[in-house]
Amino acid sequence: MAQEISFIKQYMDLLKSRFDEEISFDLIINHEESLEKRIPYLSLQLVAENAIKHNIATIDNPLAIIITVEKNGVIVKNTWQPKTEEVQSEKFGLDYLNQIYGYFKNNNLDISLKDGYFICFLPVMY
Repeated sequence: MAQEISFIKQYMDLLKSRFDEEISFDLIINHEESLEKRIPYLSLQLVAENAIKHNIATIDNPLAIIITVEKNGVIVKNTWQPKTEEVQSEKFGLDYLNQIYGYFKNNNLDISLKDGYFICFLPVMY
């Protein structure tokens, strides 16, 4: 997972250079040992892209993306401010992650809406 975390930091730096004040990004590591475990390849990028694709991000209403590393997985949450116009989507990202977790017969991807946030829990893979 350490490699995924390193990659998402670079990716979010790139997005911050593009969107500046329209996006905020926080990374919280509550469980260092989890960095030695695995999550699906590019899963953090897919969830971050999903947040940007489907939500409004403006200076007045910035999109907050928060990634938290916990003992059993990674929580990726973003402010829920869906775009009013319909977004063309192939549903590739989240469907891909569901398939990966299903293939490895691991805990399922957990997606929810709570307290104004879209929350995606990516369990570690054993």
